[in-house]
Amino acid sequence: MNLKNVVRVLLTVLAVPAFAANGSMKGDGSAENPFQIEDYEDLKAIGKGDYLYSSNYILTKNIDASASKSENCNGDVCKGFTPIGRNKDAAGNILFDGTFEGQNHTISNLDIRDTVRGDSLGLFSSVRAVISNLKFDKLTVIGNGRLVGGLAGAACGTVNNVHVTNGFVQGGRDVGGLVGAYRFDDCGLTFQDVSYQGDVTGGVYVGGIVSNIDVGSIVNASVDANIVASDDAGGIVGYMGHGEVINSRSSGTITPMCSRWTTSKMESFGGVIGEFYGYDGFFYKKCINCVSSMDILKPVCSRMDVSEIEVESVGGIVGENIHGVVFLSHATGNIEGDEDVGGIVGCNNGKIIYSYANGSVKGVDAVGGAVGFNAGDVQNIYAQGSVEGVKNVGGLVGLNGSNYLGGTIHGSILNSYAATTIKGNEDVGGLVGKNEELVENSYWDMEIFGLSVGSAGKGLSTSEMMTMSSFVDWDTVGFYAYAPCEKKSCEALNLYTLEECLCKTDKFINVWAFDEGKSYPYFNENVKFEDYLDYFIYVFEESVAVRRKTVAKTQTFGAKFQGQFVALRFEIPTAGSVKFSLVDMQGRVVRAFDLGRCATGSHFETIDAAEIARGRYVGILQVGGKTVEKTTLNKH
Repeated sequence: MNLKNVVRVLLTVLAVPAFAANGSMKGDGSAENPFQIEDYEDLKAIGKGDYLYSSNYILTKNIDASASKSENCNGDVCKGFTPIGRNKDAAGNILFDGTFEGQNHTISNLDIRDTVRGDSLGLFSSVRAVISNLKFDKLTVIGNGRLVGGLAGAACGTVNNVHVTNGFVQGGRDVGGLVGAYRFDDCGLTFQDVSYQGDVTGGVYVGGIVSNIDVGSIVNASVDANIVASDDAGGIVGYMGHGEVINSRSSGTITPMCSRWTTSKMESFGGVIGEFYGYDGFFYKKCINCVSSMDILKPVCSRMDVSEIEVESVGGIVGENIHGVVFLSHATGNIEGDEDVGGIVGCNNGKIIYSYANGSVKGVDAVGGAVGFNAGDVQNIYAQGSVEGVKNVGGLVGLNGSNYLGGTIHGSILNSYAATTIKGNEDVGGLVGKNEELVENSYWDMEIFGLSVGSAGKGLSTSEMMTMSSFVDWDTVGFYAYAPCEKKSCEALNLYTLEECLCKTDKFINVWAFDEGKSYPYFNENVKFEDYLDYFIYVFEESVAVRRKTVAKTQTFGAKFQGQFVALRFEIPTAGSVKFSLVDMQGRVVRAFDLGRCATGSHFETIDAAEIARGRYVGILQVGGKTVEKTTLNKH
C-alpha cells in the first residue's frame, strides 16, 4: 500500500469517532433505520438540523451525561441539558412525536435545572410518542413551574420499560418521577413496567410515576420514593381521572408540605393514588392488586403554625376515592392526618373490595383502620393494626354515612372485620366509630378493643374471631370459577375489554379462608385473577349473590369531558324532549343544553362546552321536564 492510501485509511478510521462526537448519527430516522444515538453529543443533537422530533431514534450504548452539569451556564448558575423540545426543530415543531428506543441502555448523570423558565422540564419537554426500554441513573431535574418529570414534562402515548434510580425531581406543580402530567385531549397516557427510585418534590399534583392522568393506565409500576407535596399526592399517581392502576407497588414516605397554594388545609394523599375520580362516564375504573408500604407523615410548614393546617383525605392506598373501585389491594404503612384518615382509603365514595390494611392510623376526626369516612360500598375487607383519633374513631371505619355526588349515596359495609387496638374520645367503636347507614355480617375483636358495645357490627372474643361458625353466611361468600369456553355459543361473559369469553364452571371458590383456632379470617390464596383480570372483577362483583343484588355490566347513562366537549350517552324508554344541564358544586346551573325531541332508545351526543371553567360538575338529564339521571364529571 502506498503512502497516499495509508493516509487515506488513517483519516477514515479517525473520522468515525470525530463524526459521532459532533452529534452526527447513523441511520435516516425511519422506523426501519432509526437514528442511532451513540454518545451524549448525539443526544443533544435531537431537534437540530435533519434530526426532527418526528423521527425515530435508538440508543446503541450507555451514555454518561456528566458534562450536562456544567452546560448552559451564566456565571456559577448552570441550567444543564436543554430538554428535547424546548427549542423548535427545522420543521418548526416543539412536540416530540417520534419514537425513542433505549434497548435497555442507561443514561447516567443527566442534570437539568431551570428555575427561571421552569415549565415542561425533563429529558423531553413534551412528547406524543412511544418511549421504551430506557434506564436512568443519577437523574436530576429541577424547576419551579408546572410540568416537571424525569423523562418528560408533559406526555401522551406509551412509556414502556422505563426505570429511574437515584432520581431527584423537583417542580412547582404537576410533578412526577417519570412524567410531569398527561396534557393532551386526543390521546391517553399508558405506563407499562416502569419504576422510580429517589425523591420527588412539588406543590399540587405530585406522583412517584406521574402527577396526574385523565385518560390512560399504569400497569406494573414500582416506586420507592420520598415524596413532598401540598395537595393530591400519591405514591404512584397524584390524581387519576378516567384511568386505572394495576399490579403496582409503592414504598417510602409522603410528607404534606405547605406551598404557595396552601390555605388552611391540604388534602388527598394516598400510598398509591392521591385522588381517584375513577369513572369515565360509562364504566367505573379500578385500582387492582396494588400494595403500598408508604408512610404518610405529619405536615411540614415553615410559614405558619402547623396546628392551623388540616390534612384531609389520607389513605394507605387512596386518599380520596370518588367513584373508583379499590380491589385486591393492601397497605402496611403508617398513616397520619387530621380528617378522613384510613388504612386503605381516607374518604370513600366508591367501592373497596377484597382488600386490607395492617398499619397504624392516626388522626382527629373520622379515623378508621381501613376507611376514615365511608359513603360508598365496602365489601370483604379487614383491618389489623392500631387506630388512634379524637372522634368518630373505628377499628374498620371511622364514620359510615352518606354523601351527595350528583345524588345522595349511602355507605354500606358487608362481610368485613376489624382486629385493631383503638384509642379515641367520642363516638368510638370496635368496627365503626359512628354509624348512620348499612352494616351487615361484620365483626370486631372486642378483647383487643376492650369494649363489647359498638355502633355497628358484632363484637366477638378472640377465639370466636378465629372460628368460622362465628361469621354468619361467610361460608357462602364467593363465586363460581370461570374457564375458557370451548364454543362461542356457550354461556359467556363478553366484556368490552377482552375478545375472549369465559364460561362458568361448577367449581365454587370461597373468598374467605379460616385456620380454625389459629388465625383471623384471611383471603383464600386459591383465588387467582392474573390471567383473566376483567372477568375476575366482574364475577367477583356479580358474586355478591351473597348480597342478593345484581351488578350491571354497563351503564345506560354517562357524561365526560373530552377537551372542550362533553360526550353524552343516554337511553330513554319513551320518546320525549331532552335537556342536559351542568350544575356546579354550589348547586348553580352553569349551562343548560336543549337536545330537542329524542326517539326511544340509545343516543350519543357531543356538546360544545368550551366556555365552562375547569372543575367538578353534576350532569343532569331531563326527559319531558323530569330529572331521570345524574352523574358527576370533571373538566381539567
